[in-house]
Amino acid sequence: MSHFSVAVFSHHPGDVEELLAPYDEQTEDEEYLEFEEADESMEEIRAQYTQEKEDNESFEDFLYRCYDYDYNEELDECGYFCNPDAKFDTWEIGGRWHNELRLKQGGKCDQAQIKDIDFSLDVEALEQARRFWEVCVEGQPLSEDEDPDDFETLFPKEYYIDQYGDKETYATRAAGFTCWAFVTPNGEWYENGQLGWFDTSDATKESREQFALDLENMLKSDPNLWLTIVDCHSF
Repeated sequence: MSHFSVAVFSHHPGDVEELLAPYDEQTEDEEYLEFEEADESMEEIRAQYTQEKEDNESFEDFLYRCYDYDYNEELDECGYFCNPDAKFDTWEIGGRWHNELRLKQGGKCDQAQIKDIDFSLDVEALEQARRFWEVCVEGQPLSEDEDPDDFETLFPKEYYIDQYGDKETYATRAAGFTCWAFVTPNGEWYENGQLGWFDTSDATKESREQFALDLENMLKSDPNLWLTIVDCHSF
């Protein structure tokens, strides 16, 4: 399972739920659902029903009990309804990225108009990212006052080189405004790459660079747009 941040750009602050709806795995809106046929054949399922059904148990109840399937009468097929465009199963504003947005007039928040947000590099985070690269990628030793926990990582140094190329690119991305994905006011979804289990992904240096460019263009498009930071969860 993974948590990832999504920036939702909207014309109105209350549009977030509507813009995320097409990508929700849990949606019950038929507009976003398609019927996925079961791997098992109907003959196989009906044969098992005949052998294992309980007293007076309907075929539909049997399907739910044994397979968690629905029966599509129109197609005469068993399966389930799903959202083929799903990106997450739950979401909340802020969450693990609470107060991610820095305001020009001071303070932090989860939602604001682009014109009011300070997108300048966080100087402290920039230096921390540079030092992280020096230790974890370049192999420099820790100083006596540095905490080893601050340099823990699940990835080898080759990962950072492959994904970012050099120290300054990594540090700039880490210290500037970023997110894993964003949604435009007309509902388009952009992402660094496809997420897998435990925060793994198929992102590449090229996909990250393209995403950074797309995000930059989005931020420049209209200063009156609202930007909302959302914490999404995916299995």
